[in-house]
Amino acid sequence: MTSQPSENEKIPKKKVVVDTSILISAVIVDGAYRKLLRKLLAADFELCIPQEVIDEFQEIIKEEKFRKYEPHFTEIFDELRKSSILLPYPTVRKHSLQHAKEDEGIINCCVENNIDYLAQGIHELGPRIVNITDGTHGSYTSDGTTVWYMPNYPDPRPPFERTGAGDAYSSTFTAALALGLSLDDAMRWAPINSMSVVQYVGAQEGLLRRSQIEVYIKNAPHDYAPRVFCKLR
Repeated sequence: MTSQPSENEKIPKKKVVVDTSILISAVIVDGAYRKLLRKLLAADFELCIPQEVIDEFQEIIKEEKFRKYEPHFTEIFDELRKSSILLPYPTVRKHSLQHAKEDEGIINCCVENNIDYLAQGIHELGPRIVNITDGTHGSYTSDGTTVWYMPNYPDPRPPFERTGAGDAYSSTFTAALALGLSLDDAMRWAPINSMSVVQYVGAQEGLLRRSQIEVYIKNAPHDYAPRVFCKLR
């Protein structure tokens, strides 16, 4: 029998982190982003705004091209300040992004505040397995209980062009599972085909056969393995 929460027992709300681009878009156009913010504020979510986003937002609205939107900036920003959780600067820099420094604040804020809404939200739409790729930064896979991080396979030389990288990843991940391999194996297989296809032009040249992927796995660096990123609540 499933126990129901008592009247005094609060069900924790899901947290959503908002970045600067969403705030700016919500101010400029009375469209999807403004509606999204208001729906989030009205629903059972905790809307989280990192201090770094607030700082960036306040700098951007000083620019000449945004002057005409000033009344909307003030109205929406005041509404967010009253209804949102304003998150301080992260105390520990757990993640450092070499090629996307502008996103470090968001990533560290999410990690420090245990925000795993993206994977959880996709699971709630139906999928048992969720896979989220993050370009050159690796990928994340969730089975509904645990989220694992998987680094990319080292490039033998700088990529020629990245067309087909995502297709190669997702098709290889799916093929591994269809062959009856484990989730661990699928996480190891997928980045190898992505690594290979970006060495060529187009989305097909460079795709590897199973025997070729297995050679790469045999010769992989010792740290080429999934590691636990977080637990879903």
